[in-house]
Amino acid sequence: MKISRLNSIKILTILLIIFILITLYFQFFSPQKIMMRSYSKKLIKNLNKDNITSIIISDKSENFILEKKEDIWFVKIKDKYFPSKNQKIQNYTELLEKLTQGIIVDKGDKPDNDKKFGFDDERVQKVEVKTSNNTDFYIMVGTAGTSPGTSYIKLRDEKKIREVRSSIAAETNNSVSGWANKRVFSDDIKREDIEKIEVESYNFKWYKGKYTIKAVENKEENKDKDTSQTQKYEIIPAPNGEIKDYQKQNIVETILFLNAYDFKVEGELGNREKLGQIKLYLKNNSNFTMSFYNKDPNDIADYIISVDFNNYLYLVLEDSLKNFIKSPDDLVTKK
Repeated sequence: MKISRLNSIKILTILLIIFILITLYFQFFSPQKIMMRSYSKKLIKNLNKDNITSIIISDKSENFILEKKEDIWFVKIKDKYFPSKNQKIQNYTELLEKLTQGIIVDKGDKPDNDKKFGFDDERVQKVEVKTSNNTDFYIMVGTAGTSPGTSYIKLRDEKKIREVRSSIAAETNNSVSGWANKRVFSDDIKREDIEKIEVESYNFKWYKGKYTIKAVENKEENKDKDTSQTQKYEIIPAPNGEIKDYQKQNIVETILFLNAYDFKVEGELGNREKLGQIKLYLKNNSNFTMSFYNKDPNDIADYIISVDFNNYLYLVLEDSLKNFIKSPDDLVTKK
């Protein structure tokens, strides 16, 4: 039986429609595609990282607040504000903004399963997010997922557990030290900015004395080289012997990049004795002073640091101070 041209066109049209419908099904309506769209759909609608004003991180034993003031993030502990790792927190707000609904890996009808995904009391962390545009929410953060770059979370008081494509579990840290910037001197001060550093020890038990380390002109310096790597120093008064250039550079870097062990949240200096001080003189005629004092009995480090350029009190370990509060003679090359 011969098929007419018109019927051939009809058959081909029907086949084409069927093909398009099948393609659309697998492209948009198959269970896999529906699941993938749900997996990538935003967890919190209208959340924008720039609108996040504070983040409260808590676990079973403690909590602290990350709070934004005039676009600068601070760590808030017991009503006191401390400097933060601002970029780290900005990156974290981006993770929060990009959180998706993920896939449901457990319906939460068996409480014993919580431990499997890190939602037991020992490990679970609560992250409360406050915003300026009424999109406040909180999530419970479990462990990292079984697939690389994934995390287990619960939204608000949901029982069901979601696996999301995010490193939020790895980046959520319940330790203040993970968020606070404990570098004593500003990140803006570079080694090449230093004119001289005065080190004074009045009453440290391992050394009493004073010396100055001063930047000097490097006659061998090549203009094409990085001056921060070629800068030379002299120690005054000169020690009894030779000190290698790299050792002098190490002293400058150890002082400039000194990180405290922790912040002193409670207590004041009072009238306690000053044990010593470091004074930085910059080439732009600025200067900064760092002073050292004995700790209080309950402090978790060995000494207290105060500075003349902010109101923070820092706690520092003795071993950290011994790297630069020492006799220059101890650095002399042994023959």
